[in-house]
Amino acid sequence: MVFNFPLQNSLTILNILIGYRILIFEDLIGLLKKKGFKDTLAVLINQKDYKTDRHTFYNELNKFSYYNSFFRVKEELIKKGLIVIENTTKVKTIRLTEKGLEVYNKLNEINDMIKK
Repeated sequence: MVFNFPLQNSLTILNILIGYRILIFEDLIGLLKKKGFKDTLAVLINQKDYKTDRHTFYNELNKFSYYNSFFRVKEELIKKGLIVIENTTKVKTIRLTEKGLEVYNKLNEINDMIKK
């Protein structure tokens, strides 16, 4: 395929395309930069069925981080469908969704690829 654009227009189009591709990763990079994202996944991935009651979650989180790291990303993780907070009569649980587990697995896969 040949484009007959002047060089300046071609560079502008290339910059737009590159910028667009970077914007695609903007949400992911923004989430990865937040400590609470990694901390939340670290706790939930090690729980049976990827869920735990709120009290246990905070205790596990406090072993290596602060519970505020979770509160900074909580709403975003819920909105993106990565975690869900379930209220039962007696217990409030925090659960990693299937989408959250899939994101975790894909990030691990990417990390392994980069290591090699």
